[in-house]
Amino acid sequence: MKRITEEIITVATPFNGKWYSLDSYLKALGGLDFDKKRIQLIFYDNSKDKKFGKFLKLWLEKRKKRYNLTNYIEDNSKSYKREKTEISGKEDWGILNNVARIYNEILKKVDGDYLFLIEDDVIVPKASLKKLLKVIKKKNIAAAGGYYLDRWAEEDFVAPYVWQYYDSNKRKDGLLIHALPKEKGVEEVTALGMGCYLIKTGIIKKLGFNSGYGNFKGADIILGIKINKKLKMKTLVDWSIQCRHLHYKNGKVLIIGNDNIDDLRIKTVNHIVQQIEIMKQEEINQRDKIISEKEEEINQRDKIIKEKEVEIKKIHNSRGWKFLTTIHKTKKKLGMIKND
Repeated sequence: MKRITEEIITVATPFNGKWYSLDSYLKALGGLDFDKKRIQLIFYDNSKDKKFGKFLKLWLEKRKKRYNLTNYIEDNSKSYKREKTEISGKEDWGILNNVARIYNEILKKVDGDYLFLIEDDVIVPKASLKKLLKVIKKKNIAAAGGYYLDRWAEEDFVAPYVWQYYDSNKRKDGLLIHALPKEKGVEEVTALGMGCYLIKTGIIKKLGFNSGYGNFKGADIILGIKINKKLKMKTLVDWSIQCRHLHYKNGKVLIIGNDNIDDLRIKTVNHIVQQIEIMKQEEINQRDKIISEKEEEINQRDKIIKEKEVEIKKIHNSRGWKFLTTIHKTKKKLGMIKND
């Protein structure tokens, strides 16, 4: 490792064998408007594809003199196909735990002053790293990122991987909704997707990556919440950095992105409204459940009270009868009562 006086950036990507996005990803990485001698590269290969891994190693080998450091890590553990779980809507903690594990394995090799995470199907703009370094150096900022749209975006569902609390002051943990995108500017948010994500190394070393925390799940969301709740620091999104999100569907590579910010805002608003309606219904259902549980608790308590009252009455009756019988016998012995 060649250490220089200027700040070093570790650029890390976990790969899952997506050939369809690899060329675009590598062109964007190589095109970053930043001094390569200040960049350390970490390629974490979770593909289980020997040809894919060989390609990554060869790419790094050819460029090791250009960069401060290049590092290839092969993961031989169980492979998870995250896409299948996301599109089916089912929760799979095995997948969530595996994602957090992979990022923690990457973290062990991070030696730069900042960690810049890029996902293997996200195409970052060439000025993204320079812009984010300016943003993150502001006071009390832990992380900053650009934004990209949901990989499963359809005509009626387009939303950025940026989250904010909804109605948080009325809830212990709050609920998260997608943030409404803007044409430009920097904004504080709760959490960001890790496809174009810069964080100070000291902070991520302290927090690590987790799959769950409180009512929330997902390494990206958990990290943002911990930055906010545990460290009392901020995460910022730079809305001028819009990345492309590649998706392979029906034999075609789809580029998920939208240059028309007004159109994107309308679609995101529609999605947010749907989210809020779902949350409101969940809130009603949860409230009804609590009321039902309380009513059941009251009924159960009333039942126990009635049973105790019956027991007490029986005891009183039994003691009263025994007392009268004793008095009757005593009177007979004293001759106060004639024999029956």
